[in-house]
Amino acid sequence: MGLYLDENVVSNINILNSIVRRDLTDYENNQLFSKKIMDSEEDFLNTAVLTAWMTFYSHFTNERKFLDDNTQFNQESISDYVKFNADMYAKDKIQFLSDLIRVLYELHFWTGKLRGEGIVSDEFLTLLENRYENLEDKTTQFKYIRENLAVALVQWLLKSQNFSEAKGLIKNIQEKKESFIEEVTTLKVENLNEIDLKETEAIKNINDNFSSIKNEIRINKESVDASLKNIAESLIEIKELEGRVQDLKSEYNFVGLSSGFNKIKEKKELELRNIEVNYKNLFGCIFIVPVIITVLHLVTPAVFPKDLTVLFLALPFLTIEMALIYFFRLSYLEAKSIRTQLVQIDLRLSLCSFIDGYVEYRKKNNVNIDKVLEIFDSLIFSPIQTNENNIPSMFDGIEAIAGLAEKITKK
Repeated sequence: MGLYLDENVVSNINILNSIVRRDLTDYENNQLFSKKIMDSEEDFLNTAVLTAWMTFYSHFTNERKFLDDNTQFNQESISDYVKFNADMYAKDKIQFLSDLIRVLYELHFWTGKLRGEGIVSDEFLTLLENRYENLEDKTTQFKYIRENLAVALVQWLLKSQNFSEAKGLIKNIQEKKESFIEEVTTLKVENLNEIDLKETEAIKNINDNFSSIKNEIRINKESVDASLKNIAESLIEIKELEGRVQDLKSEYNFVGLSSGFNKIKEKKELELRNIEVNYKNLFGCIFIVPVIITVLHLVTPAVFPKDLTVLFLALPFLTIEMALIYFFRLSYLEAKSIRTQLVQIDLRLSLCSFIDGYVEYRKKNNVNIDKVLEIFDSLIFSPIQTNENNIPSMFDGIEAIAGLAEKITKK
């Protein structure tokens, strides 16, 4: 287990962090190379210590295993000086700063990854050397770190067991590589011979089968041509059938609804024929009665009396004539109403055969059909107008005759 993974060392470093932060909290925002800091010895040292410590503790907190793996040289060389604790900090800040920067320099040397690289730069190390290297009773290493630590790290790496194992591995890989190349060369020759043999056999098989395949392709082509001809003929027949189906679709569209309207139409046409016969007969009676009376008067004038008794003879004929005129009017209006109904029925029959094609047309042109169907429903299923309110009832005619008789009696 590495030095910085040991529980005691971890505990001491965390305690030391609390002390450093407490003592040097006023220097957190200071810049190392500012003129104010450079002029004050105390401010410069405290700022340098705090900056180096914050850089170390950041790696210690966030990537401890990474820090431990890349500071093995200092852990082996000066293990007692890099187990940072409160006593080391309190005893000598300059020595503490020297050991701290040595650890950070090694981390940066191996990985190139350091939070705040300025703390191990040659400029800063030279500045520290000029200030603290020649002080009495101080064993600082700022010059050694700048000039010799990199060489020491490389020498340590070259002498390490891991490097020896790496060299052995490279040598072993080289030997395996030569052996592998030799095996590959042998296999290549064998495989090339086998490939040539198989290629010759494949070419022979292809030549043997080429004629057979060519004949088979020709036969299949003839079969496909015949099939395409049949398909083309079938397409023509299908198009003709499609046209017939469209005609039948238009003819039998809404066949149930059309059948109902046709029955109503036949019934109304029969009624119209009967009514036309009736009102024609009534018209004949209305017309022939005055003609007969006129002819009798001209041929035999003695038949009609010359006094007021003629009124009693004329009154029945007049009454019958008025009744015939009334019923003639009723028949005529009823015939007119039926003709109106037949026109409406013919309109509905036409719509039944037309609406389906019209809806399809609007769908193809992306036009909304909801309103069309709504109007179609309202028209098809609306009641057929008969104009019955305009036809006078039988009792209305009786009342008119009674009123006329009452006026004649009073006179």
